[in-house]
Amino acid sequence: MKLDNNHRLISDDYNFILQRRIPPTKKRKERSKEWQNIGYWKDLSQALESYSRRRRREGINGTTLSELIALEHALSAQIEAIGERCVALWGKEG
Repeated sequence: MKLDNNHRLISDDYNFILQRRIPPTKKRKERSKEWQNIGYWKDLSQALESYSRRRRREGINGTTLSELIALEHALSAQIEAIGERCVALWGKEG
């Protein structure tokens, strides 16, 4: 499931896997179609929390306080929508 343009969440029999798109290099300037695993979680909420922390860290550099607050609100809404899609795909956890 696509989380944003550079992150997605997949699953296997044991884990939820957070992946990010491999960034462009000097030789390959276009966006890659390849993905890199950045974490494995048994619990969906842990995977979404990790994604949320990652996005917050990425967004904090070079922003004003008001931009950071807007990012926090947007990210909270995005995580809630992602959670709803995940429940639709994988069911509600215990």
